[in-house]
Amino acid sequence: MAWPARRPARGARPPAPRGLRARHPAAPAGGDGDRGQRPAGLNTHQLVTLASIAQRVGPGDDERAATARTLLARLRAGECLCVDPPLQYVLGRPGDWWPALPGPGASVLTESPYNTYTHHGLPPGPICSAGPAALRALA
Repeated sequence: MAWPARRPARGARPPAPRGLRARHPAAPAGGDGDRGQRPAGLNTHQLVTLASIAQRVGPGDDERAATARTLLARLRAGECLCVDPPLQYVLGRPGDWWPALPGPGASVLTESPYNTYTHHGLPPGPICSAGPAALRALA
């Protein structure tokens, strides 16, 4: 039998194991700590969405970090992100998840909120798993 003082509240996330916190200092300490603002001024969802775009745009870790910072600057300035990967994400199909666009991304007409040429700001969610370089560039 678990004593009430030792049992986590229903729905509460347990704290990260001590070894995990030592290896990954950015790991959440538990609770709702990941809902706050990050240094880049983005919440966790926005940060991961932006980093996922940088992940697809930049071919290497150095380029991904630079791309992430450039996209953040565009976002803060209220400019369109104007990149192809979110549009490819929408147009992708099984067997061709990242299709080549038929022309410049701006010429592809789609009313998707993932079209960063016609919709300013971030798309509704991440387009892929963001890597550490893109995430670190925004944190």
